[in-house]
Amino acid sequence: MNDTIPLDRIEATVRGRLPGAGDYLRRRVHEALAHAPQPVLAARATIARHNDPAVADKISASANVDLNGRTVHVDVDSATVAAAVDHLHDCLRRSLDRVERRGGGHRASRTRPSPAAGQDRAIVRHRTYSRHRLPWLTPWPI
Repeated sequence: MNDTIPLDRIEATVRGRLPGAGDYLRRRVHEALAHAPQPVLAARATIARHNDPAVADKISASANVDLNGRTVHVDVDSATVAAAVDHLHDCLRRSLDRVERRGGGHRASRTRPSPAAGQDRAIVRHRTYSRHRLPWLTPWPI
């Protein structure tokens, strides 16, 4: 579908020293959004470098896309910027394809009103009894 947002409207955030990563991230996300099944209302992408030596994959990337009111979220981790952004591109394309295959069926079932929605319903109250120990009032039985 050609209802993608322009390249300059994709919000790309870079955390850490990653020269050129923002433009590459924005371009690859825009390429993935060209295959969106519904109009893209907003897109946000983030790439970050982790300085923790215990972390094996030092680069993490994420994308949030608003597809006509439905949010698609993708997170990836990798060792290099190019690998992380390319993996994000692939995962985002897969998620958009999954949205296209599923359609809106499972969301529509949640919005259907219940059969008793228009009827007056009685409130039924239940009492519960449990043995409750208050340590400052009673000791435990031996």
